[in-house]
Amino acid sequence: MFRYIEDYEGVPIHFNYGQVSRVIYEDEYTYLQLYVSNTDSEWEGDVAARYYGDQRLLEDDYIELWAVAEGLHEYETVNGNIRTIPLLTIVEYELYDSSPI
Repeated sequence: MFRYIEDYEGVPIHFNYGQVSRVIYEDEYTYLQLYVSNTDSEWEGDVAARYYGDQRLLEDDYIELWAVAEGLHEYETVNGNIRTIPLLTIVEYELYDSSPI
């Protein structure tokens, strides 16, 4: 998915593990950046995500997530570099009590 997100647009995506690294509360949704993986040994990559639900996620929360791939998201890092990562819309998630990885 990370290399060819275009092939996954509109497709349901599931990750067993996600670690929230950034949270920005917008008017209509919560913007998240997460490290994601389907194994408990290492992170596969990072993604941007929108979440339209009422529950609040915090930085360093660990979740299992179900989402829909939306395409690419471009943002500027604190160093001024431009990064492009996959963009997901989170449909549902389960919060872990502690770090699963």
